Amino acid sequence: GISTDGRPWLAMEYVSGQRIDQWCDAHQLDVHARVRLLREVVVAAYSAHRALIVHRDIKPANVMVTTEGQVKLLDFGIAKLLSPDPQNDTNVPTQTHLLPLTPQYASPEQLLGAAVTTAVDVYQVGVLMVELLAGIRPFHAHADNLVDLAHAVVNEDAPAPSQALKRCGLSRIEIAEIARRRRTSPNRLLRQLRGDLDAIAQHALARVPIQRYSSAMEFAEDLDAWLTKRPVRARAPSFGYRLRRFLSRNWLASSAAA
Repeated sequence: GISTDGRPWLAMEYVSGQRIDQWCDAHQLDVHARVRLLREVVVAAYSAHRALIVHRDIKPANVMVTTEGQVKLLDFGIAKLLSPDPQNDTNVPTQTHLLPLTPQYASPEQLLGAAVTTAVDVYQVGVLMVELLAGIRPFHAHADNLVDLAHAVVNEDAPAPSQALKRCGLSRIEIAEIARRRRTSPNRLLRQLRGDLDAIAQHALARVPIQRYSSAMEFAEDLDAWLTKRPVRARAPSFGYRLRRFLSRNWLASSAAA
């Protein structure tokens, strides 16, 4: 609106809560509860994508959890509006010298100044996923040097969360504290991350955008599948894998049948 003295003003919703990583640690949420919150972030990103908006700065500081436990995706300050017709998109690609990004969460194409698509948000939620579940970001070893970090993001495949945690260089005490905040032990945390969660994270963090989830909703569906012990699309659909998922979902009936 415009005030009586001619000054423009903008009113926004006040969000009372904490950033998502602090909320999770303060409430010592286990891996399942963190995945459920992460799914809400993915759905929020999908809602923006349906409105042809790419957030391109998804990070813990921009994801709040209200006192009621509701996720809010905030700060669209560097968001990009996509053209409804990709063939007629006259927007120039993001330029690296403008740095409209947060280096620790930037996708390879952002760092290279390539075209920005919804795959950027998928990648950034992948980084957030690793941080919420494993307590570190994928390229933790390069965290202290932004040049090394950018080189690793652009040229190396992101490690699986379980491998990132094993190779992060943190002390046993620090890793034990990460596990404690997730109400588990270091060994059990690694077992929870291995397999489906590793595959989901790596699929979202693929260096080449076309190799990631084709939409944020596909990402959300895989998180749903993990929560309900169904096969995830990020893994090869072998008979043995599907059988293990079936037995895991129906262990009581399977045991009785056996």
